Amino acid sequence: LPALQNEVAYFSSVLIGRDQPGVLVRAAHHGAPSAAWLATLDALMGLDGDATLRYDDARRSSSRRMLIIDDRLMAVRLSGATGAITSGEWLREWLLADKPVAEIRRLLLSPATHAPTGFVLAGRVVCQCFNVTEDMITAALADITGDARERTAALQRQLKCGSNCGSCDPELRQLVERVEWVAPLAPLLPLEKQAAA
Repeated sequence: LPALQNEVAYFSSVLIGRDQPGVLVRAAHHGAPSAAWLATLDALMGLDGDATLRYDDARRSSSRRMLIIDDRLMAVRLSGATGAITSGEWLREWLLADKPVAEIRRLLLSPATHAPTGFVLAGRVVCQCFNVTEDMITAALADITGDARERTAALQRQLKCGSNCGSCDPELRQLVERVEWVAPLAPLLPLEKQAAA
């Protein structure tokens, strides 16, 4: 991967998934990557064989590669402008869910901006090690009391986020500071009972 890192302005690779482990690679550059760079990435991801589905839009400098084995997504590569990438964010969740692709095969190479009907996106993943989303963290923090350190420790015990590689720790700290614990409201008494009290 060092050869790939040196040719683009931004490059990251992190482990993702728990039940279906994998690697999420993200890269950005000032312009379209070279064909050789994409070919190297495809080879590393196993997307250079005959079983790979391919889509290329030379006018928009975007492309998609997908490897399907036994009706399951095994690898996906999206390249192009921001819209070409964000239109396929749901594919990562489909891959991690290990769902069959039969029902979505017609959408795999299309630039659809939404997930298939009935497939609910889990939300933005913060902890790649344990596939913990921002929505899950926010919901848990609403019930966790204490100072920032105590809330973070409780969050790690409850969801395991931030307890493995540590790459999500800075974002967890920001969420702990941003999401306040809200005390549950006491039930309101009917007016006549309030007057009597």
